[in-house]
Amino acid sequence: MFRQLHEFIKENYEQENFNTTYNKASKGWEKDNYTTCQHICSDYQLGYQQAKYDYQAHHFFYHYPAKIVSLLNRITRGRISEIENYICGYNDAKATILHR
Repeated sequence: MFRQLHEFIKENYEQENFNTTYNKASKGWEKDNYTTCQHICSDYQLGYQQAKYDYQAHHFFYHYPAKIVSLLNRITRGRISEIENYICGYNDAKATILHR
């Protein structure tokens, strides 16, 4: 599961899919005018942007096991820090959106 999540983050980051949002008025992916992640974007910000997109496009959020990932990151001495940061950003955006 974590390897799949890591590959998902890496693949979408490399393809710049976190830079785009789905525009319902069009029939595909389009860049919006608001500020989004670029190549200099952190994993935290990628997770934050993805949570915003999930809510706007689908009105639901995914659940990522943050505590397990945090523990595994400590055990592996930071080898999955990208995943942990992504999940932190995702969960922070989720909390922000739900508490509006």
